[in-house]
Amino acid sequence: MKKLLLPLFILLVIRVSGQDMLVEEPGEIVIGQTLTVHSAILDEDRKILIGLPEGYEQSTDPYAVLYLLDGDGHFHHTTGTISFLAGNNKMPGLIVVGVTNTDRNRDLTPPVTTDTAFQARMPTAGGADNFIRFMKDELIPYVDQHYRTAPYRILVGHSFGGLLAVHSFVNDPDLFNAYIAISPSLWYDNQSFFKPAGTFLKERDSLNQTFYMTMGNEGGYMLGGAMKLAALFEEFNEDHPRNKFDWKFEEMPQETHGSVPAKSTYNGLEFIYKDFAPPIPNTYEEFLAMMETAGPASLIDNIVAHYQMLSEKYGYPVSSESTVNSLGYGFLSENMPDAAILAFETNTKNYPGSANAFDSLGDAYKAAGKRGQAKESYEKAVALAEKNNDPVLATSKTKLAELVE
Repeated sequence: MKKLLLPLFILLVIRVSGQDMLVEEPGEIVIGQTLTVHSAILDEDRKILIGLPEGYEQSTDPYAVLYLLDGDGHFHHTTGTISFLAGNNKMPGLIVVGVTNTDRNRDLTPPVTTDTAFQARMPTAGGADNFIRFMKDELIPYVDQHYRTAPYRILVGHSFGGLLAVHSFVNDPDLFNAYIAISPSLWYDNQSFFKPAGTFLKERDSLNQTFYMTMGNEGGYMLGGAMKLAALFEEFNEDHPRNKFDWKFEEMPQETHGSVPAKSTYNGLEFIYKDFAPPIPNTYEEFLAMMETAGPASLIDNIVAHYQMLSEKYGYPVSSESTVNSLGYGFLSENMPDAAILAFETNTKNYPGSANAFDSLGDAYKAAGKRGQAKESYEKAVALAEKNNDPVLATSKTKLAELVE
């Protein structure tokens, strides 16, 4: 069965050949789920929103986790962005944990040290350290216990949430692997943040995290704070030319403070996963040229090696199955069944528990006229699908029945 993670040339070939795209059965569209976690640290219940990546229930793969501040305001566009980028092979699927607010001013702001007037206006402000402790000691362990998480975490925050992301990075940098700070309110408390930030950066020999920051059309102290932090990052890299910090600051003057999160999240995830896209041809002409020079085996090997590199970079296994699967159907569309068999056999070897891999291999064997091997592959697909409650079950059963008639 085809997956929809297809490079451009394969999409073109499928449309020309008239093969059907994947059609799901009618049913509910589920964006996420809501749960309540009690925090002893905060002494209150917290509503958490959970978004799981497509295919989570059918797989055994671990997934990186994106922790989203102001989750009640940004959950929908964030999960949609991730689904879109992952569907186009720009990044892996992620588990999204949206943290909703009870007292936003308290949780997302560091302790006030200089601006007593601000403290009077916002008397609950200054609880960021306690909130970070809640995430570190309660929320993250809860998520790790109840979901298949990989050891890679991203923190995303907007405005005061962006301030919290920067504060977390400076005070506990290893809690998250990557940060997206969207229009962070670095004006807070007369920019007192910059003294500990400067000390932190001077004491570090290297920074293994990825940091992406934006600013809308806000100007003034908002823009000034972001530029000041960017200058500190630039200075760090000048002082550490062999251990450069992976960061980017992007101004978005066409966006307001309210509209900047959606575009920032999209661009930030692209930046974090800028090496993710597999080494596949983008056009049909490139595909044909690669077949003449390198051949199918080389292309398959390069894809598998690329995902091995990603697995080492991110510290958890990143699956090559969908990309190799798409490539296999590209070979079938080009009347290259032997190449397709090679691609699908690679998947059954690397992912022996995947019903989809064996279903696809059955398609290639059938196209090559190897009915006996096709039957064995479909039978294996049915057995695995029944075991794992995989949605490919009905399709594999139909193909098997048609083959034995």
